Amino acid sequence: MDDYMFRKHVQNCKNVVEATSYLEIFNYSDPSYNSIEQHPLTPDEFENFLHRRGAFAPRDVPEGVEIRSGIRLMFVRTLFRVNLGLGSRTKTMPIVPDSS
Repeated sequence: MDDYMFRKHVQNCKNVVEATSYLEIFNYSDPSYNSIEQHPLTPDEFENFLHRRGAFAPRDVPEGVEIRSGIRLMFVRTLFRVNLGLGSRTKTMPIVPDSS
């Protein structure tokens, strides 16, 4: 019965494609190598971003230059509904502001 209910639930789900982008900030012991990058992230590059392969591979730096800190974020532009306590009226708002 559990399998039936799960399959039925999955059949009622739908795939929603959402605009995705990434942000990488890295600080090195030599400030000339510090970097900030933000670009769209396409579905075919998602695995490469997760595993730091291809265009997302760690950058080559000279011996003695070390990474001091860094952050890698992925943003998914999603719409959600907010109940403002106005009865049946709701407002759709973006989670991530439009960067264009």
